Amino acid sequence: SNNTGSALPVEVSGILTESPQDLSLVIPSGPLMGKSLSVGSTYFAASGRQCRKADLIDRNIEERYVACLSESGKWVLIQANIWIG
Repeated sequence: SNNTGSALPVEVSGILTESPQDLSLVIPSGPLMGKSLSVGSTYFAASGRQCRKADLIDRNIEERYVACLSESGKWVLIQANIWIG
C-alpha cells in the first residue's frame, strides 16, 4: 500500500463536499467501483485540510482510510494504518 492516495470519482467527491455528515454509498465508477464507502463527518486535520474517516468495504473485507480534500478539489483516500484521535 502506498500513501499517495487514490482519488475518488468526481461524483463521489461532489457528495463528500456537499454532505459533511456521516454517510455511506456504493462507488459507481473507477477502479473502486462496486465497493461500499462509509465516511464519518468532516473535520479539519492539523494540516488545515478537510478530512474524514473512511471505511471501504468489499465482500466483508473492510479497509480503513482517511479521506482528505486535495487542493485540486478531489477527495483522496489515504490508507490509515494507525488511527490518531
